[in-house]
Amino acid sequence: TTRDGVLAGILTGGLTVILWKQLGPAGIYEIIPGFFLSLFVIWAVSRLTPVPDDAVLAGFDAMEAEVARLPG
Repeated sequence: TTRDGVLAGILTGGLTVILWKQLGPAGIYEIIPGFFLSLFVIWAVSRLTPVPDDAVLAGFDAMEAEVARLPG
């Protein structure tokens, strides 16, 4: 998952929920199509955009290791 994929998914999900509530079929709760469209857009955009730099990934791994050492 990339930053661009996540941002595109958030926008897609939010817009889908708003539009579905206004224009969509009354029998389907709007979060369902919003979730699935968002999931698809996150996957598609993340596949089409480059992966983060090694420095970014190393920083993420370092923070993940630090959080794992916290009690609880």
